[in-house]
Amino acid sequence: MPESNGQIHRKDKGIFPSALPIEITLDSVSKVPLCRQLTDFLRRAIIESVIPCDTLLPSVRDLALKLNVSRSTVMRCFDELAGQGYIVTTVGSGTRVCPRLPGDLEEEADVPRVSAPANAEAFEARLSRYAQRLNEMGSCLEPPAAKLLNPGGPLTDAAPIERWRKLFEKRCRNHDSTNAASDAHWQSLLSTAYASYLARTRAIRCTSEQVFVFTARELRLDLICRLLLEPGDLVAVENPGYPGARQRFAAHGARVLPIPVDHQGLDVDFLIQSSQQVRIVYVTPSHHEPTGVVMPIARRRKLLQWAHEHGAFIVEDDYDSEYRYDSRPIPSLTSLDQTDSVIHLSCLWKVLSPVSKIGFLVLPNCLVEIFRATKNLVEREVPLTEQLVLTDFINEGHLERHIRKNRTLYAGRRQALVDALKSHLGNQITMSSESAGMDLFVKFNVGLADERLINSAQLAGLIMIDAKPYYIGEKPQGEFIIPFSLLTEEQISASVKRFAQQIK
Repeated sequence: MPESNGQIHRKDKGIFPSALPIEITLDSVSKVPLCRQLTDFLRRAIIESVIPCDTLLPSVRDLALKLNVSRSTVMRCFDELAGQGYIVTTVGSGTRVCPRLPGDLEEEADVPRVSAPANAEAFEARLSRYAQRLNEMGSCLEPPAAKLLNPGGPLTDAAPIERWRKLFEKRCRNHDSTNAASDAHWQSLLSTAYASYLARTRAIRCTSEQVFVFTARELRLDLICRLLLEPGDLVAVENPGYPGARQRFAAHGARVLPIPVDHQGLDVDFLIQSSQQVRIVYVTPSHHEPTGVVMPIARRRKLLQWAHEHGAFIVEDDYDSEYRYDSRPIPSLTSLDQTDSVIHLSCLWKVLSPVSKIGFLVLPNCLVEIFRATKNLVEREVPLTEQLVLTDFINEGHLERHIRKNRTLYAGRRQALVDALKSHLGNQITMSSESAGMDLFVKFNVGLADERLINSAQLAGLIMIDAKPYYIGEKPQGEFIIPFSLLTEEQISASVKRFAQQIK
């Protein structure tokens, strides 16, 4: 706390006399509301006895005038402090600090307060090794395009909000009958519905007991790390590849082995030739992030054979697999697994956001029991109504109809982006040949620095994300990801034209 000098002070409004034994400092340019600043300041001063118990406070009018704030600001502050038991207002006697503060017990009234010496060093918490690793990772934990609002996500206007609302209302009307069953029962219904959906669309044959439901997608990989990895274990990841996955592995103390990616996905021969003992391989075989390439069947079988021979698990992240524009979705790696080697991650974020972001984990039978026991410690319940609505949404066929409808929408936007880039930049660029997903991987050969390209794209209204965070080590010059889901075909064409004019 600042030294007591009997003054009230607001940074930009001067100094005023006051009966309070403390200088009150408010910052009018802060994003924190003035009422919150004043409340926090006075609360701390009272707790630390800088403003002693039973001290008479200035009136609302006087304090508002001296701080040059509205009376309602001071009144809200006093109301909150009174509600928390720090001050009390008596008609005719004004507002005072309570004689006894919240939490002070009668028998402890004489116990002296402990305060740090003036020259004491700041307290440093003793962190776990997990927290220390996170500190060491620092700014690399920030996801790509963190400053952008959902750049590669689905178009909000294309979300099935009206259909979802009707199903939600229907479930709410049947609330009484819903309460008759346990949460495990309803979650089992959702797992059954999703298992059926995976069988139809991804050729995965699994039971409802193998399907785990998560409210947060990130919890799935975190639980895998907790149960299958020890610090120092080796995890193979795609390079380039999804940075969030390798950061989570590293946070749990695993060593990360980067495996090159070519035009057919993860280089399995490179993995086979490695003499190191790999515990987990993380892959995105159906739509590699960020390049979009697809791993062919022969290479998938080679990877499965390697995993079986080495006792390793494969984590298949079925990222963005719903939207393929020139063919049907490709059967998953899990559908080829006959040795219980693959853990399947999937979610409907790219399809249903913002109405639902539930994630799913499909486990081999050998892991079901331990994951069920452990998940109850991490996340016991999923919001009941959201489970029920999603179950209905899948069982009534709305999910697949919604995907088919949006597939046409996004296919048009992707084609508009491809046509515009070809028309205005021609052989100065190379694009991913896979017609899938909600973004396009592009390599520029225009002789300009990456920063210049990013700035030019921003000025042109074109969303463009540097591929650097996806690489372990140096990134090739001129590689970017261009999301196209949020712009209309006309906006895409106009933005690319402006961008091309700026870099020529």
